[in-house]
Amino acid sequence: DKAVEYYGRALAKNPKNPFYMTELGDVYLSHHQPDLSVRFYRDALRLEPFYLYPRFQLAQFAMVQGQKQEAARNLNVIQKILDARLPADSDYNRRLLSLPARPPAK
Repeated sequence: DKAVEYYGRALAKNPKNPFYMTELGDVYLSHHQPDLSVRFYRDALRLEPFYLYPRFQLAQFAMVQGQKQEAARNLNVIQKILDARLPADSDYNRRLLSLPARPPAK
């Protein structure tokens, strides 16, 4: 219950943080509230479509519910993202982690 309270406060301060949303989804999952978990995982993906963890969680939910096509769709997207091999210092990863932008190439 404390985790829900603390992540709720964190999201109130930063409502566009996909990491907080995903953590809150995990908390609800541990409390056996899958509908709320799915909601937070989907919200996280709306903000950061390349964030693999919530996409994987949604694929697992789909499999458990017998939605094999939905699970396969999410797993295919995960594979495409992995195949892109974004370097650790890519602009996307820097933005995701809120790091300063790279200086322009000379």
